[in-house]
This record gives sequence, C-alpha cells and structure tokens, in this order.
Amino acid sequence: EVVVMAPSTRRKGSDFESIDTPRARALVNAELKKIAGMDFEKIVTPDNQGILLDYEGVRHFLDLNLLTAKACGSVTSAVYKTTQTVEINLLKSSRDLTTYSRVRNMDSIGLFLLMPDAALMEPKEFKRIEEVIEEHEWKLERDGFRVTSMASVVDLAKDIYEWAVPQ
Repeated sequence: EVVVMAPSTRRKGSDFESIDTPRARALVNAELKKIAGMDFEKIVTPDNQGILLDYEGVRHFLDLNLLTAKACGSVTSAVYKTTQTVEINLLKSSRDLTTYSRVRNMDSIGLFLLMPDAALMEPKEFKRIEEVIEEHEWKLERDGFRVTSMASVVDLAKDIYEWAVPQ
C-alpha cells in the first residue's frame, strides 16, 4: 500500500527576499513622488544615491538621499536576514549623516529604515533584527536623529514627507 503524506510546510524564510538600499530608495521614492508632488525635487537628491561633498578642496562621497535647506536624511534598507548587514547599513548611514550635518550645520537629521515584513521571516530572525535596530535607534535619537523604521513603503514615504515638507 502507498500512503500519501501531507505536503511539507514551507519555512517562512523561503519567501523572504532581501532589498538593498538603492532598491528601497526607489520603492520609497515612487510613493514619495505621489505624496509630495512638486515638492519631491526639493526633498530627494537629484541622483538619489548620495552626494559629493566638497570640503576644503577635497570631494567626499556621502550616501544620503534626502536633502532640504535645513535637513539631511537617508532611506536605508533593513530588509535583510542577517543582523550584521542591517547593522553595517545603520552604521554607514548614520556616520554619513552625522558628517554632513556637522559640516553643513543642519538642524534636522532623519534616518528612515525600511523594515522587513515580519510575516516572511522566522520569528527569531526578525526579533534579532528588531533588537539591533532598537539599540541603534536609541543611540541615534540621543544624538539628535529622527529615526523611523517601518515595513510599509507608503507609511515610510508619508513620514519622510511630514519630516521634510518645505516651509
């Protein structure tokens, strides 16, 4: 006799797809363009992937994509399975934003993290990523950053517009 077994349950991780920072920015910018309309160009840097800062005759690349008259910010991806990748992205973004804000005397610094969808990850993996983000978030907020982390591209774009809306 042959007994048919039930199909194996798929692990949540098998549906997970990482999103790098350039792709996260493209997703958020598509929504931000709908929300901000004509103000979009006053918020997002022209090339969308960083700026060259000329400081004392030397040019330095800083990976930030949100820039207004009084604020600088960055959309950064946290949609990865490994905490190391998330942490590296956080450290890199925060360092570039801190440098730019000090050189240009910016009033406001924003770090906007696109979070992974918890339903597509193993609970342990998601919890570890959340813990790393929460620890960095707390430290950055002490340094004057506005830190927002959301899994929804639309909600993240709305928050960016609220932060950067031209006065």
